[in-house]
Amino acid sequence: MAIRIHPRVAKIEYAIREVVVPARKLKQAGHRVLHLNIGDPNRYDFDTPEYVK
Repeated sequence: MAIRIHPRVAKIEYAIREVVVPARKLKQAGHRVLHLNIGDPNRYDFDTPEYVK
């Protein structure tokens, strides 16, 4: 049985994950990195996109 994806969630992207690899490289180069990709994004004033609400 195939899983059907609702159109509201078909466009969801998790862009915060795209920064993990570059952040790891910066950290290895000695830069301080804050891991805001872990936990509740609303705590850091990131809003849920309107098309998902």
